[in-house]
Amino acid sequence: FGCHSDNHVDLFQTKKLLRAIAKKYLPPVISSRSKKGFGLPLKKWFDYELKELVYDQVQQDELSLWISKKQRLELLKQHYERNINHTRTLFKLMMLSQWIKNYV
Repeated sequence: FGCHSDNHVDLFQTKKLLRAIAKKYLPPVISSRSKKGFGLPLKKWFDYELKELVYDQVQQDELSLWISKKQRLELLKQHYERNINHTRTLFKLMMLSQWIKNYV
């Protein structure tokens, strides 16, 4: 924002300052390795622990402005009864539902 540091921003190296600090305390095999993704077990959560929340969020009437309830119910049916993995789409619908509640 107000200040720019050559130690922090580099188009060709991520987290430059953090990596410089890490090199002091960690072996090169850790401090120099490439970034790793961080995955969440959404499918497992949606199928078990969060199943009721998924149903509640995806069935919200506010979503009908964008996606018909019939389509959303079919998506839930396919996911839970036919074992078709719609986790990513269900997650997006849940986020849209929350956005609508908070900002519309």
